[in-house]
Order: sequence, then structure tokens, then C-alpha cells
Amino acid sequence: MADYSKVGPFNNGGAPGISASFLNGVENVFNQPSGGTETGRYLIAGAASINGSVISGYIVSLSRVSTPVSVSFDTSDGSSNANTPTTAHLTSNGFQISATSTSGNINAAVGGAWTIQF
Repeated sequence: MADYSKVGPFNNGGAPGISASFLNGVENVFNQPSGGTETGRYLIAGAASINGSVISGYIVSLSRVSTPVSVSFDTSDGSSNANTPTTAHLTSNGFQISATSTSGNINAAVGGAWTIQF
């Protein structure tokens, strides 16, 4: 499809039965516009052998093009033997979230909601 433009905005009439607003909405999921957001939930857990052991996980973003400006999160699903999490390695595919344990020889876990700002 040599004449196909993979970047909108799309116009009605090009594809029967599919509206331009639908196609623009789909594009905004995979290529977040500036000021866009994406939300989800996380849970990281693991065995902590010593105080300060790290538990972490990688959160995959739906966006495959846009790089996040920042990520905010809460611990609304609870925290057990873990400090407040931090994020790192923000890419167009997702980000890492990690936390440290509050003591050794325990199971540490923390979970809640996250929001990526683009």
C-alpha cells in the first residue's frame, strides 16, 4: 500500500464502515499525543533475604512510539514489608518499577495504580 499514510488525522470516506474518529482513537493508543496519559495497575513481590533487598518488575506500555515524560503511581492495593516504589528506564515500550524491603528474611510486596504522562 504505497499511498497509505500511517499517521493521521484520518478523514471519513477512505474506508467504508470505519469512521475517522475511530481510526484517530486507535492511533492515539499506540502513538500517544503530547499531554496524553495511560493508566494501569501493578504488583511487585519477592523474597527479601536482607534489609534493602530489591523487588522489581517491568510495566509494558501500549504506546510503541511515544516516550513517557513521567510516571506517577500509588500504593492503593497495599504495601507489605516494602518501601515506596520508584521508577526507572522510561522508554516508548514501558518502564521499570522497583522497591526495597524494610527488613530481611521476609516476603515484600507493594501494589497500586500507575499513570504514564506523555
